[in-house]
Amino acid sequence: MIEGTVNEDYETTIRLTLRGVDREEREIEAIIDTGFTGQLTLPMPLIDRLALSWKGRSQALTSIRK
Repeated sequence: MIEGTVNEDYETTIRLTLRGVDREEREIEAIIDTGFTGQLTLPMPLIDRLALSWKGRSQALTSIRK
């Protein structure tokens, strides 16, 4: 079972542990999208640090709601 929380912006979040090719692990907080299609979007510095391989690449515009 996956357990998560709802943050102050009413977003459902879970903790994930990611492991890079050299076995280094990083724990992140991920926002769950109700339209989830099996893809995970990560920031470039984390991708580089864990030496993860690319499945695809795209640009997105995000905004911060406060």
